[in-house]
Amino acid sequence: MGPPTGGDWFEKQAAGTLDISCSSYMDWFFGGLQFQLEHHLFPRLPRCHLRKVAPVVQELCKKHNLPYRSLSWWEANVWTIRTLKKAAYQARDAANPVVKNLVWEALNTHG
Repeated sequence: MGPPTGGDWFEKQAAGTLDISCSSYMDWFFGGLQFQLEHHLFPRLPRCHLRKVAPVVQELCKKHNLPYRSLSWWEANVWTIRTLKKAAYQARDAANPVVKNLVWEALNTHG
């Protein structure tokens, strides 16, 4: 794989996902969604096997110095709310206006 370059698909998945650490008895409740990185890397893998590949993915991330975020349910919710708040402030920043394109206009119709 070589050293991380920042543009690799695997790197983007690792940077943009968050796993929720929980015991195996919660697997049914989360339905496999607690293993977001594993799901993004192996989307066709049955969810009952995601817990088994998690240690392999963790080691791969560690080997290549990539982020592997795994937080408790509470911590994950706090992290998500902070991330959304940060994104909202960035979107509201008049110094860095959002590029207005056809999609923007379609989602923000007036009249």
